Amino acid sequence: MSLFERLARVHEERGRAVEELRALAGATEGREPTAYETQVEQRLTKAIADGDAQIRELLAEGQRAQAAAEVADRAHPAGPAGEDRGLTSQMDERLCGLLDGEVRSAEFTLAESRNLNRTEDPDVKKRDVYGRLFEYIRDLSSVMTAGAEILRTESGEDYYWPKVTAYSAAALVGEGQTIPASEPKFGQHVRISARKYGLTIRATYEILADANFDLASFLVRQAGPGFADGFNRLFLTGKGNAENEPQGLFSHGQVGKTLAASTAITADELIDAYHSMQSQYRAGASWLMHDLTAAILRKLKDNDGRYLWQPSLQVGQPDMLLGKPVYTDTAVPQIGTGAKFIAFADLSRGYLIRFAGPLRIDRSEHVDFDKDIVAWRFLQRMDGIVTDDRAIRLVQAADA
Repeated sequence: MSLFERLARVHEERGRAVEELRALAGATEGREPTAYETQVEQRLTKAIADGDAQIRELLAEGQRAQAAAEVADRAHPAGPAGEDRGLTSQMDERLCGLLDGEVRSAEFTLAESRNLNRTEDPDVKKRDVYGRLFEYIRDLSSVMTAGAEILRTESGEDYYWPKVTAYSAAALVGEGQTIPASEPKFGQHVRISARKYGLTIRATYEILADANFDLASFLVRQAGPGFADGFNRLFLTGKGNAENEPQGLFSHGQVGKTLAASTAITADELIDAYHSMQSQYRAGASWLMHDLTAAILRKLKDNDGRYLWQPSLQVGQPDMLLGKPVYTDTAVPQIGTGAKFIAFADLSRGYLIRFAGPLRIDRSEHVDFDKDIVAWRFLQRMDGIVTDDRAIRLVQAADA
């Protein structure tokens, strides 16, 4: 079965579970569900969450397959008469040198653009090591997927970003009258640093000597998700400078709605959270929450009996809640006493991620010399900060 067919099947099964859950919610409205109905509800909720996870895994599998194919094409391109032309990318030559021991350390950069937002260059081809690694990081990070602004700087000195407190506004001007000045107002600049993060991948000599697979692509596929998971958790819940971490979205965002209960949320409270943000920010806002929170919100209805949650009809596109995209992530806090567990945010205006300097890869045969193991160390500097408090609104459960 092809990847597309598997995606379509999972999406169809997930859609049926959503409709069954909605039918069950309608049948039990106004009364307590029976024990059997509760079991059915739990089964359907789990099926929907599992479907979401499978869809993400299948989409990631497709991206990995595409990356591996592109690496293989570059590594062994056939010439006009079948002659192997060798590598076409200097980046890949250096990566292969790291694999066979000719190179001990190398730095890789993405030279195409200073800004790494998907919207700026939608046709990134994973042309080099940094590009392929960054694709994994971006696609597996919910904060980045939801639209956070991404900046790349050549060096790692502290970077100061203006914090806007008011924007320019036009005014009606009569004929011959002076055009009034209107300038944006800036608060105190916020400092974004360059914190170092790394991971190490080890392999035995036998694997290197006998490998019949694309080792370069394998290393990138391992490092990419590893960085993505580590970075994304910090973008969500990092403590900030006090703990030498990025400013997490849920640690530094502003609370827009506090619930009346500690373990439940109503449709009216969710609507209140939506309107706690100014209209000019709502235009580009999206929801970010844990998968289990999403399972709860799928059953909420408005006062007219209409579901607030609208499942996506297109594979790979996010569901909609109150007309805004929903992104789920298991690193987001779950509902509980005092927990900030839902974010409604325009991350393109409210959160900045910085990648500083090149990706550095080092090779060593000495780390586990007595075990005949080769190690590759991946290092990257990055940071994340909240840049506009008005663009982020959190939902917080009651303290008791």
